Amino acid sequence: MRSRTAAAPTSPPRKAAPATYSRTDHIAMVVLATVGCLLLLAPQRDPVFTHAVPRPPARARNANCRILNSTLKLSSCDDNYDENYVYPLLITGVGRSGTRFAAKTLTARGYDVAHDDARVGRVGAASWPLAIREGAYAYQLPNFAQVNAGFRGPNPRWRVRRVFHQTRDPLKTVLSRANSVGMMVSPWSYSDPLLFRDGLGYCPGFPPASELEAWRRDRRAVEGGGAPWTQDMRLRVALFHYVFWNDWVRAYADWTYKVEDFDADEIARRAALGPPRPPARPIPAAAAENSRAMDPALASVTWADLERISPVVWRRATRLAREFGYDY
Repeated sequence: MRSRTAAAPTSPPRKAAPATYSRTDHIAMVVLATVGCLLLLAPQRDPVFTHAVPRPPARARNANCRILNSTLKLSSCDDNYDENYVYPLLITGVGRSGTRFAAKTLTARGYDVAHDDARVGRVGAASWPLAIREGAYAYQLPNFAQVNAGFRGPNPRWRVRRVFHQTRDPLKTVLSRANSVGMMVSPWSYSDPLLFRDGLGYCPGFPPASELEAWRRDRRAVEGGGAPWTQDMRLRVALFHYVFWNDWVRAYADWTYKVEDFDADEIARRAALGPPRPPARPIPAAAAENSRAMDPALASVTWADLERISPVVWRRATRLAREFGYDY
């Protein structure tokens, strides 16, 4: 009989059991993963309006950093901005291209867009002066511009996410600008070829010496000699303004469209404005239009007549007009 104390037969050694996690460890990992997912999905909110603050977009195809850093457009060229004040939209273009109409129409649809003479709305602004950042080649906003302090000066901290370039029939634009003598407190600043070539570094329509000298001669006569504005002076300033300003805005804008084809829904879609909201400012009255009776001396001017004023700049204007979709 085998004794109970006899050694039991030996068996092969068992492999070590894999490491296991306690119930507490599992709960901790689930909590951490959940928190991480929520942080990734939660948008960063702008306290000024209800849009998530965007990351700077990739550099535009047709604009270099010298151009972009002379604008208010959010870009990868510049990180010196306040991410809490990035407005969704700026509609801009040459003066007299219908920015008041754009501001009034969008605001009436529930998108708070301001014009030149008001602080920027919750969605943004429709304003031709905001096409250039203050300080570039001594550029200053006109005295009627009531834009927020965050957009002013050579180092503004506020930005706009998207810039849309609004155009209008070229002849109507030029004549309307020439007709607005009362607005021409500083017309030379806004039609100065040197602002765009030397200050901003972009002026594909820069005039030849003879046409530049004609512009300078007009300036000396008016500013230095107190000469009255002649029709040729008014048309030259307006034509220069049309060409240089449109070339500049087109160089960095996200989209160009004709005011004659204005579509508020398409603008809202392209700018990702989301659903409309009641505007924070009163809707402009229907009668509050930015129009003036046309000077009879200008009413009969044709597009061909402008060639005599400045042939090379006129040819550039004609090319722009056709590229914008106008039959000139």
